Amino acid sequence: MASTASTTAGGLAQYTKNPRQTLFTAFLAWKGLLLAVALGSGLTGPSYDTSTTLALNRVESSTAFSLVTRLTRWDAIYFTSSAQHGYRFEQEWAFGPGLPAVVAALARPAKFLGLVPATDSGSFEAAIASFVSHAAHFAAVFTLYELVHTVWGPQRHLPLISALMHTLSPAGLFLSAPYAESSFAFLSFVGYLLLAKASQASRSSLSRTGLQLLAGAVFGISTTFRSNGILNGLPFAAECALVVLQPFFDASSQIPDVLSLVGPLLGGILVAAGSIVPQTIAYARYCSGASEPRPWCANALPSIYNFVQAHYWGVGFLRYWTLSNLPLFLLAIPMLSIMMKSGVDVLRSPGGVAGSARQLDLRTGVLIRSMAALQVLLAVVALSNYHVQVVIFIGCLFMILGGFLGAFSNGWGMYIGGRFVLGFGNSLAQMSSPLLLTEICHPQHRGPVTAVYNCLWNLGSLVVSSIGWGTAYIDGNWSWRSITLLQITPSVMQICGLWWIPESPRYLMNMDRHEDALAMLTKWHGGGDVNNSTVQFQYREIKETMRLEKEADKATTYADFLRTKGNRWRLAIVISLGVISQYSGNALFSNYMNTIYEGAGITNQNQKLAMSTGKAVLDLGCAIAAALTVDYFGRRPLFLVSITGMVVNFVCWTITGAIYENSNENNSAAGYTQLVFIWIFGIFYDIGFSGLLIAYALEVLPFHLRAKGMMIMNITVQAILALSNQTNKIAWDNLPNHWNFMLFYTLWDFCELVFVYFFYVETKGPTLEEIARIFDGDDAIAHVDMNQVEKEIHAGEHLEDDINVHAVDNEKSRV
Repeated sequence: MASTASTTAGGLAQYTKNPRQTLFTAFLAWKGLLLAVALGSGLTGPSYDTSTTLALNRVESSTAFSLVTRLTRWDAIYFTSSAQHGYRFEQEWAFGPGLPAVVAALARPAKFLGLVPATDSGSFEAAIASFVSHAAHFAAVFTLYELVHTVWGPQRHLPLISALMHTLSPAGLFLSAPYAESSFAFLSFVGYLLLAKASQASRSSLSRTGLQLLAGAVFGISTTFRSNGILNGLPFAAECALVVLQPFFDASSQIPDVLSLVGPLLGGILVAAGSIVPQTIAYARYCSGASEPRPWCANALPSIYNFVQAHYWGVGFLRYWTLSNLPLFLLAIPMLSIMMKSGVDVLRSPGGVAGSARQLDLRTGVLIRSMAALQVLLAVVALSNYHVQVVIFIGCLFMILGGFLGAFSNGWGMYIGGRFVLGFGNSLAQMSSPLLLTEICHPQHRGPVTAVYNCLWNLGSLVVSSIGWGTAYIDGNWSWRSITLLQITPSVMQICGLWWIPESPRYLMNMDRHEDALAMLTKWHGGGDVNNSTVQFQYREIKETMRLEKEADKATTYADFLRTKGNRWRLAIVISLGVISQYSGNALFSNYMNTIYEGAGITNQNQKLAMSTGKAVLDLGCAIAAALTVDYFGRRPLFLVSITGMVVNFVCWTITGAIYENSNENNSAAGYTQLVFIWIFGIFYDIGFSGLLIAYALEVLPFHLRAKGMMIMNITVQAILALSNQTNKIAWDNLPNHWNFMLFYTLWDFCELVFVYFFYVETKGPTLEEIARIFDGDDAIAHVDMNQVEKEIHAGEHLEDDINVHAVDNEKSRV
């Protein structure tokens, strides 16, 4: 075994001795294999995509052009066509102008000299684009080697392994075909190499500023190849923040170094220019002076790219998540998981990668964290940009994987990794489940069902507490492994039942699957009767609403929340729900209940456990009871009663807390009375925010903003939780008296009450589509006459009866 290890080490040393030679050899071998596979694929039968033969007219004329034909598939046709003719059609703007511009520039001399046949329809451009992709990938491999070497110091293994991994990228032939990926990778690596060298230069030096400007220019060019290059502006933003905040963590620096801001500010502008310039050219072409401006010209952010991606290519939030695409996402899960895990690791400890020999300075650490943040962001976007049911399925898979990783972990790092994977999956499923639930519910059941959904968190908490109490008596590691493994149970149950859950009729209608939407409504809302008046009304209302939204060309961007008064109103409600639900004093109880018990004079652990269990049971019962009455009392009255009760209880808690503390904590009656008001506070909180937090947010948001609105609310909730976890403990420990903190929440909850009174509206009664009238007026909703629907249904039934009667009469006459 020792000899094997020494042999392996010797083999690695042999390759790291001449790393560039190793990279060169590996690159040639890998590309040769891929190209051989591409050529050999023609022996197995006709190609899946035959559009290449329609676009190129020199196919199969030689081995070289046969290979070009094999590489020019799908989107590559658009790149080569744009290189030959420029942008002729609006949908071609989905593909960045960078690669077509380079290919056109390289092809121009040969065409000028007459070396390209006049009948050529793009084969020459396709061949040049393939050459550019190979050259760019080759350059990217060596640039990445230099980048890793520059950032992590003079070690051989890490730069070599990183560059080899990029050579053997899962992108495969995409890095050889006429696509922009390899060029984008090369330019991105060059930009980060320049930033890495800039981070090691002295502050305010001309060389540092020059390197930052050059990096910004390179990133700007890369953005013309792929639009997500705009994310490379993050390191410049981080550098600006570092300069501005420098005086707060560096005692020797009194004011921000203004000269140090020049490089990152101008560099960031250059990055943005790579996106803005093409968009401006498109705006001048389609919007400025055009006889009939395109619909996207009137958007708050008139982006042709966003419009084309959504309108022509079906790209957008939840649009790729279909059952047919499920295998593709399953194949992508390992790589996306690695991206997120490694990105998070680097964010936590940028200097601890692969045993780096270099002690990273502040700016290099910021640069590395910026790159890691981009990696995590791209992975999350890749997983979250698509269809609800599959999002739930993938989320459950992640939770199962995280549960197994945690339960069978052999160290703290693996356990934390399992928690991260489980938490990521939980976020996916938790955000998607209420969306689907709201849209498939019968109108009469929507309110209580969606309100009960969020209340069941209390049930889950109670079950977990009980199981944890039991597993605590197990000897050995299985005391914690068992409860960690049991976390996968709900996900397994959800996956098993997911295939019997119907699809959202609004999603089906949005995808122009009208018959499937009607079938879903008929089965689940009409008991199988397609002529049921509720079914027909819902079907027509949803269909008409979708038609109006498509005619108005409502793009699903976060900017939509600021575009109209109604959407700004919705945004205020959604954000306020996240704030009120987490920063009304409830987090103080849940996170510091033990401290509060001791402050009230209760120190016995059994008493604490009994009271916490009783409170959990009470919260569950009150929350479900309130959720079942949302259609009886209405949403607005429940919110007002809830917050009014919280304000009154905080007033009482403040008074009793002051009495208890002023008695030198000897007044046991006042101490126990505090606990009574804490329990009563929980009851009032449950009335308004245990169930309606999710249900009300989903109701006020229209279909095209529902998922994004839930994302905003979840981000708000997490941000407020993070804030409260930091501030509550500090305030509790440092204020002169605890009742001072209670007084703060009394005043804060009163402000929340005022906001709710003036901004929260009643949504009881109307359908999801009709609620839009409250925010946007009558013109924003589809007008469907229920009486007319019933008349048409009866007319159809009479017509069917007449047809049956005539059929019977004809049969009798023949007899």
